[in-house]
Amino acid sequence: MPSLYTPFRIFTFGLVLCSSVDLHAQVDIVQYVSDDLFEVQPVIEVQPTKENEKVSEVTFFEEDIQKGLDMWKTGESDDALAHFKQLGRKYSTVPLLPYYAGSIYYQNGHLEEAREQFMEALAREPLFLEAKYMIGLLEIASKNLKEAKKIMDILVGVPAYASYGYHGHALVATEMGNFQKAVKMYKRCLETDSTFREAYISLAYLELVRFRNQRLARKIMDRAVEIDKTWEQAIVMRGIISLFTDKSTDQFEKDLNRLISLSPSNYHYLSLRGFLNIELGNYRLAVDDFRKAFNLEIDSVDVGEYKFSTRLERSKAVHDGLNYYYDHRVEMEKKSKEFMDRGICELIRDEKDKALIFFDSAIVQSDHSSSYFFKGVIYDMRWDGEPKAIDSYSDALERDSTNYHALSHRAQLYMKARRNNDALRDYSSFIRLRPRLKEGYKNRGILELTSQKYRRAYRDFSAALMIDSSDYDLYYDRAVATMYMKHYTASIKDLNIVVAAKPGDYESYYMLYLNYLNLKDSAEAIRHLDSASKYGKYRENYHLELLALSKRLKRDDLQINAYDRLVKYHWQSNKYLYSRAMFHYRRKEYNKAYEDFTDFVRKEKKDAKGYYYLGMTQIALDMSQEGEKSLAKARKYGFKEE
Repeated sequence: MPSLYTPFRIFTFGLVLCSSVDLHAQVDIVQYVSDDLFEVQPVIEVQPTKENEKVSEVTFFEEDIQKGLDMWKTGESDDALAHFKQLGRKYSTVPLLPYYAGSIYYQNGHLEEAREQFMEALAREPLFLEAKYMIGLLEIASKNLKEAKKIMDILVGVPAYASYGYHGHALVATEMGNFQKAVKMYKRCLETDSTFREAYISLAYLELVRFRNQRLARKIMDRAVEIDKTWEQAIVMRGIISLFTDKSTDQFEKDLNRLISLSPSNYHYLSLRGFLNIELGNYRLAVDDFRKAFNLEIDSVDVGEYKFSTRLERSKAVHDGLNYYYDHRVEMEKKSKEFMDRGICELIRDEKDKALIFFDSAIVQSDHSSSYFFKGVIYDMRWDGEPKAIDSYSDALERDSTNYHALSHRAQLYMKARRNNDALRDYSSFIRLRPRLKEGYKNRGILELTSQKYRRAYRDFSAALMIDSSDYDLYYDRAVATMYMKHYTASIKDLNIVVAAKPGDYESYYMLYLNYLNLKDSAEAIRHLDSASKYGKYRENYHLELLALSKRLKRDDLQINAYDRLVKYHWQSNKYLYSRAMFHYRRKEYNKAYEDFTDFVRKEKKDAKGYYYLGMTQIALDMSQEGEKSLAKARKYGFKEE
């Protein structure tokens, strides 16, 4: 396959294996997998640069490309799109740039915009067949299967792209319900290119679901794992299929342990092993795995080129309960521990009523604080269970007054019920029990802040910072307290610490703006508002506030910043595009105005004012004939000069 960026549209099957196929394994482990088992993301394959390559314009170009790819990979698709479109204007003959822009549009479901970009890539280079392939995928998405088939026929005829063509034909056949032909095309694809990953996944899926060839599906995934023993997506699927094909869970367990060794920070793999142990009746081992999973600092959902998740949801209450249970487990009777393990497993499986029965059974054997704590967790999860949750946490505290987890969760419920005095009392007790934990000071400070007790909040935030000076939320919270105390310089000092460590913290920049406004320092105020607007991309009110202030201070440079962000991040409202166009028009920046007005009338096809000012701009650029046509459209749609 070519070493360019090659996104593929493949099946997203959230393991409908359970519902679509009448297959049964010894354990129903698949029920614990989320509905979006595989969500394949575009694979980026860029030729590596040589280490000693001389710095040149080519190198800078590659760095620009990589910058856009990095933004895309980290989820900044809007920024990546704007970046590639800007580069596309700078390098007007390079087909790769509109290709990337089109791929981002495609991934985000904007198919018409994607088509425009891919067509532009082909206009720049007619032999850029990756773009041709993507247009074929767009035709499939639009159900224009005849056109898609024509495109795939072209690709099949080019040896280097034959695998693309066969893969596309398989997708067309699948859309038409001709699954036998789809299987044939996937096989041809793999004969042409044995490393074409997406064909393995889709082929195995069809064999398993449509043709009930469980063994063959297993063999296909065995081959897939063989081509790359670290390919987690294939390992996951093989493990799942093995549950249907084997007489035991041995292969599934081996694959699961392999996944855990490849990605030890992925708590979904550990939790899946926990669910497996539940199904096998190994409740003690299951609870061990769940505790390890909850104690992982990194919740890594993104794995390789796809997303995978189990039905285990992070819960601080369950996490706290598990840690307390492990710390005090030795105090409990053996039978009570067995009931506790089973109850925890039922709670994690979301069988709350069953879990309550096991926790009550544990209480009969050993009247322990941990059982009451978990009962409080369950009641807290119910929409009307807050009073019972408070009672259960209180029962837990009667059995163990040092159970600071119960204090913390009861305090949160008190806050929710607006029983602020009770919440303050619990946080104060928490602080006495755990004076070296910041949680008590931090939460009590927030409670005091919302109660407008700013000096007390300031003291608590300061105490928490003495324990953990790396918690920048505390600096921010303390800055809020000092700002309301009208100590603007102290507030600015704390906020500067935050933005030095977290340059993209737009809320801190906005707070700096407010502080400088209070100090009547307009220059510093608008500078920080500009930063808040820059990093708070989707905060429309920040951009509008910057726009208003920049107009008042006659700062055209910041006014255009506000317009650019409104257009980029709030493009659903075309009024901002029109406003920016008028800004350029009044400044006689006719080239920029022309670009914006053209874009505007493409989206608002009957806007009379848009056509009028487009026409006036075209005339100013000596495009008289085009200008007259635009003015004629303006009159047609009812424009009247003032």
